[in-house]
Amino acid sequence: ASPAGREALIQYIDQDQVTPNPMTEALINAANNRADDKKKVATSKFTPMAPDEEVPLDKRHGFLLDFSGNPTVTSRAQTEAVNFLETGTLP
Repeated sequence: ASPAGREALIQYIDQDQVTPNPMTEALINAANNRADDKKKVATSKFTPMAPDEEVPLDKRHGFLLDFSGNPTVTSRAQTEAVNFLETGTLP
Protein backbone atom coordinates (compact mmCIF):
# COMPACT_ATOMS: atom_id res chain seq x y z
CA ALA A 1 0.00 0.00 0.00
CA SER A 2 1.15 3.51 -0.71
CA PRO A 3 1.98 5.71 2.26
CA ALA A 4 -0.71 8.25 3.10
CA GLY A 5 0.05 11.82 2.18
CA ARG A 6 2.34 11.06 -0.74
CA GLU A 7 1.14 12.35 -4.08
CA ALA A 8 4.16 13.22 -6.22
CA LEU A 9 7.90 13.65 -6.23
CA ILE A 10 9.71 16.12 -8.43
CA GLN A 11 13.43 15.43 -8.71
CA TYR A 12 15.53 17.99 -10.51
CA ILE A 13 19.14 19.00 -10.88
CA ASP A 14 20.94 22.30 -10.61
CA GLN A 15 21.77 23.92 -13.97
CA ASP A 16 19.43 21.74 -16.05
CA GLN A 17 20.03 22.90 -19.63
CA VAL A 18 16.62 21.79 -21.00
CA THR A 19 14.25 22.91 -18.25
CA PRO A 20 15.94 25.77 -16.41
CA ASN A 21 15.62 25.74 -12.62
CA PRO A 22 13.40 28.84 -12.39
CA MET A 23 10.81 27.06 -14.56
CA THR A 24 10.95 23.91 -12.42
CA GLU A 25 10.70 25.94 -9.24
CA ALA A 26 7.69 27.85 -10.65
CA LEU A 27 6.02 24.49 -11.38
CA ILE A 28 6.73 23.30 -7.83
CA ASN A 29 5.40 26.55 -6.35
CA ALA A 30 2.24 26.29 -8.46
CA ALA A 31 1.71 22.67 -7.41
CA ASN A 32 2.10 23.58 -3.75
CA ASN A 33 -0.07 26.71 -3.93
CA ARG A 34 -2.98 25.10 -2.14
CA ALA A 35 -4.62 25.04 1.25
CA ASP A 36 -2.52 23.85 4.17
CA ASP A 37 -4.72 20.79 4.63
CA LYS A 38 -4.07 19.62 1.04
CA LYS A 39 -1.22 17.34 -0.01
CA LYS A 40 1.94 18.98 -1.27
CA VAL A 41 4.47 17.91 -3.89
CA ALA A 42 7.70 16.50 -2.46
CA THR A 43 10.83 17.85 -4.12
CA SER A 44 14.44 16.88 -4.31
CA LYS A 45 16.96 19.18 -5.96
CA PHE A 46 20.32 17.62 -6.65
CA THR A 47 23.22 20.07 -6.56
CA PRO A 48 26.52 18.41 -7.50
CA MET A 49 29.14 19.48 -4.97
CA ALA A 50 31.71 16.70 -4.59
CA PRO A 51 34.05 15.77 -7.46
CA ASP A 52 32.42 12.33 -7.77
CA GLU A 53 28.99 13.97 -8.16
CA GLU A 54 29.80 16.05 -11.24
CA VAL A 55 27.39 15.67 -14.15
CA PRO A 56 28.22 17.32 -17.50
CA LEU A 57 25.83 20.15 -18.33
CA ASP A 58 24.56 18.39 -21.46
CA LYS A 59 23.68 15.29 -19.38
CA ARG A 60 21.94 16.99 -16.47
CA HIS A 61 18.40 16.91 -17.82
CA GLY A 62 18.42 13.11 -17.99
CA PHE A 63 20.33 12.52 -14.75
CA LEU A 64 17.61 10.25 -13.35
CA LEU A 65 17.74 7.77 -16.25
CA ASP A 66 20.96 8.37 -18.18
CA PHE A 67 23.90 6.55 -16.59
CA SER A 68 26.34 8.09 -19.10
CA GLY A 69 26.28 11.44 -17.27
CA ASN A 70 27.41 10.02 -13.93
CA PRO A 71 26.39 6.50 -12.88
CA THR A 72 26.82 7.27 -9.18
CA VAL A 73 24.43 10.21 -9.37
CA THR A 74 21.89 8.29 -11.44
CA SER A 75 21.95 5.35 -9.02
CA ARG A 76 21.53 7.67 -6.05
CA ALA A 77 18.62 9.52 -7.69
CA GLN A 78 16.89 6.26 -8.62
CA THR A 79 17.35 4.88 -5.11
CA GLU A 80 15.86 8.08 -3.70
CA ALA A 81 12.85 7.74 -6.02
CA VAL A 82 12.30 4.08 -5.08
CA ASN A 83 12.57 4.90 -1.38
CA PHE A 84 10.04 7.69 -1.84
CA LEU A 85 7.62 5.31 -3.55
CA GLU A 86 8.03 2.78 -0.78
CA THR A 87 7.96 5.09 2.24
CA GLY A 88 6.57 8.44 1.09
CA THR A 89 9.58 10.26 2.56
CA LEU A 90 12.87 11.63 1.30
CA PRO A 91 16.22 11.02 2.99
